Amino acid sequence: MKAASVYVHHFEHSSINANKLDYKAKMVANNIKLYEIWGDKILFKEKELLQGMTSYEVKRRYPFIFVFKKIKLDGIAETF
Repeated sequence: MKAASVYVHHFEHSSINANKLDYKAKMVANNIKLYEIWGDKILFKEKELLQGMTSYEVKRRYPFIFVFKKIKLDGIAETF
């Protein structure tokens, strides 16, 4: 469904600040969840996904690949 009369304005980090959440800890936890769902699938197709791309394009389009590699190798999640 699409409604032309709807407008959403995103205030950067407003819900995080209002709820006094630890942004970095939340991002790390979410990256681990994302890895559990998609990590092996994405890393399996990494060469195919990145074929013909410059390192700048890779970092811009697929920053989570570096996070997934770190989780897989070191078991550590970081923000990206």
